[in-house]
Amino acid sequence: MIIVKLFKLLGFIVFLLAVSGCKPEEILLNVYSTDVVAAADGELIQVPLTAKFSLFGDDDDKTLERVVEITKGFLHKDTKFTRSKTDYSEVLVVETFIPMGKTSELSNFFSNSAALAYLEVIENKETSDFEITLLGSQSIEDLNRALKGLNLILGFELPAANTTIRVISDSRKKIWIGADAVFVSEKPYLYFEADLQRRDEVNVVYKGGADSIWSGVSPVFYIKP
Repeated sequence: MIIVKLFKLLGFIVFLLAVSGCKPEEILLNVYSTDVVAAADGELIQVPLTAKFSLFGDDDDKTLERVVEITKGFLHKDTKFTRSKTDYSEVLVVETFIPMGKTSELSNFFSNSAALAYLEVIENKETSDFEITLLGSQSIEDLNRALKGLNLILGFELPAANTTIRVISDSRKKIWIGADAVFVSEKPYLYFEADLQRRDEVNVVYKGGADSIWSGVSPVFYIKP
């Protein structure tokens, strides 16, 4: 009986350690070219984001359920959570939206709304392109304070282990995209650039492992309409 309890306790500790400093395993963002232009013109755009978490161990005391309930207050109202279980882990998929816009529009958004991440659009008038950066918000610190009220070692981190930004051209004219130190079609690029015709798309992948520059740097890419 004591051995069984010890195994349950060990499993619970492993689960908590997996949740601790909870970095998404994968993040996928779908960014349309016309939305980037609209954001640069002063609109605030809600961009779909999917995040996947793999949490090792068993959640016998429903810690993950309580984490989800707390996290809902920091995400878009239409966020969906899907849970599944494998032999050794629990998988949580979060489908939500994050804001994209210029600094002024984002400041207005965060004055009365919450999001854990956002896309900041900066126009470079000299080169006529847009710099788009994925950033974590102040809401991450607020969420972590709330999670620590549940358990001292719980927390949320960005960037993800893998961040994929799917750039989709819905512009009538050809667009250009550029990015540094990324993977495209599983091929590494020190610098990647491509022209996209209407309805073309490209998946730009930022590896956030410990040996990657993206482990501590926010993913950024460039679009010229």
